[in-house]
Formats: sequence, C-alpha cells, structure tokens
Amino acid sequence: AKPYWVNGQPVQVGATALAPKLLRVMSPAQAIATGAMLAIIGSGLVLWGTMLSGTLATITIITGDTVAAIGGGPIFALGAGIIIASAPVGRTGSASGAQEVAGSLGNALGLAIGGSLAVIVYQAAMGTMAADGLDPVAARQAAESIGRAMALAATLSDETGATLEMA
Repeated sequence: AKPYWVNGQPVQVGATALAPKLLRVMSPAQAIATGAMLAIIGSGLVLWGTMLSGTLATITIITGDTVAAIGGGPIFALGAGIIIASAPVGRTGSASGAQEVAGSLGNALGLAIGGSLAVIVYQAAMGTMAADGLDPVAARQAAESIGRAMALAATLSDETGATLEMA
C-alpha cells in the first residue's frame, strides 16, 4: 500500500476568501451553520473512507477532506468577525485574544481526542491478529506501535507478514 496525503488547506483558504460573498444570500448565522454542516459531513466522509480500501477509500477521503475544508471557510472567516464586532470598542483586543486561544484549544483537544481514538482503534485491530494466526506474544508486540508491527512483519512468512502490514 502506498501512503498518500492530500492537503485540504488550499481549498480552505479559497473558501475563507469567498465566505463574505455568502452574506449576499444568507445571514452570518446561516453561513456559519451551513459551513459547520459541511464540515461535519466532510469529517464523516473521511471517517467512512478509513473503513474502505483501495481507490474508493482514497476518493472518499479526498472528497471528505475537501468538503470539510469548504465548510471550515465560513466558520473561520465570519466567526472571527462576529466575535470582534460584538465586543465593546475598548475590548476588541481581548475578544480577539480569547478567540485565538479558543481556536488553539479546540485544535489541541481535537488532535488529542483524535490521536487517542486512533490508538484505541489500532490496538483493537492488532488484538484480532492473534485470532488470525499470529502468535499472541507477537500480536502484543505489534500492538505497541506501527513501527514495531512493520519490523515484526519483515521477520514473518510472506503471507502472515503481508497480513500484519495490511492491518
């Protein structure tokens, strides 16, 4: 399997730049809600894509990342403006700082929760390897880290090693 990575950030930059144009046809609240809905749908597609395989998985993940990036545009562009515009004149700096801290905290929590879920799913998948013919000791070692699993796969027979690499 070849690794792949498609970055949705250029799409999000474009969506952020175009977000103010949405205000011509909808209110800021509607634009942000629409963006949030698209971000949720895109994230769901990415999650679903991780359960698929082959080209369909790649297409689903790329599509989901793109949809989530488009949805993030109005949230970032309009959300910051609403926060700063609603603050009293003498407190706009504090409002801007609070918005920045809240965004950073959200990113950090999302990364921590996502990483924790990834570890749980990985270790659960590795736990089933013992049932698939892999020695229970080797299965526990493979569950420790992806690097350990790949090193272990290189020492096994072709069929068992390939199965471990795919897991």
